[in-house]
Amino acid sequence: MSKFQIDWQEVARFMLLSRELDLVEEKLLAPQGKIIYQFSAKGHELSQVLLAQTLDHPHDAAAVYYHSRPYLLTSGLSPATALAAGMARANTPSQGRDTGVVYNIPRQTGLTVLPASGNVGAQFTPAAGWAQASLYYRNVLSESDWMGTIVVAHDGDGSTATNGFWAALNIATTLNLPMLFFIEDNHYGLSVPTDLQTPGGNIAANPTSFQNLRVIVGDELTVISWGETVHRGLAAALNFPGQVTVLDLRTILPWDKETVLASVRRTGKALIVHEDTLTAGFGAEISASIAAEAFTYLDAPIQCLATPDIPIPYNVPMMEAILPSVEKIRVTIEELLEY
Repeated sequence: MSKFQIDWQEVARFMLLSRELDLVEEKLLAPQGKIIYQFSAKGHELSQVLLAQTLDHPHDAAAVYYHSRPYLLTSGLSPATALAAGMARANTPSQGRDTGVVYNIPRQTGLTVLPASGNVGAQFTPAAGWAQASLYYRNVLSESDWMGTIVVAHDGDGSTATNGFWAALNIATTLNLPMLFFIEDNHYGLSVPTDLQTPGGNIAANPTSFQNLRVIVGDELTVISWGETVHRGLAAALNFPGQVTVLDLRTILPWDKETVLASVRRTGKALIVHEDTLTAGFGAEISASIAAEAFTYLDAPIQCLATPDIPIPYNVPMMEAILPSVEKIRVTIEELLEY
């Protein structure tokens, strides 16, 4: 996995494609009895497509679960195959033996998708095995082309109550494996709410006592944004895994002050990014609130990236020149993390 440039057109294409496949199954195929189970990926599309774009090493791999369709589409699964597999048609990856997108795909245009089953938590063991094998190829067989590879175990929060999840954590942390646990917080494991299966209801907090485990929750810097610059902030933050929390306010009247303050008190640093002008922009209100109510928690000055105090040009290249770019945000994040 290396630094990469996000192809936002491809991101949008695969997100919309996945959503459309869900609608076809929900409105046509399921009512007609052509599919038995419909596992929607709605709400999961963006994170999964970005994850698939990030994994660009020839030996990167992933083990998936039944909500992983956006990820698989980005990794080379064709829409026709995705629909046919759900209908248990011949010449599809699972030959109809399992549900949804739970199957193995050898490397095509994307990475290798490891064998899995529909059982919750079943993908963690093969993922840990691939990660351990990658270290063997690199350290024992001295095959340098395995340097920098990573494997992803992809599942929802229900899987964190399974023995497969905890066993994989033991293996990954004791052997220091290159393994990413990519857990989607659905707030439910099938029909069970998170607070009834996860102590404290916080999936990320519970495994933090494991040695050599880096929980992917930003703990060094809070980026506060809304509107279009949220996407730029997310793209920039991907260069600093596990260090940056990106908060999307969504509205500024009202604005979620308590969430912002809680995050800044936890990370100790704040970066506000918005499209409005620097002078009299809403970022000033946020900055003032942080300074007034979280000042003693700060480890660095509050920073704000915004447009200069000029009208926004209609010319696209000129507009891009004055807006906070992904690179400007990335550089500022790096400076704050090093402060």
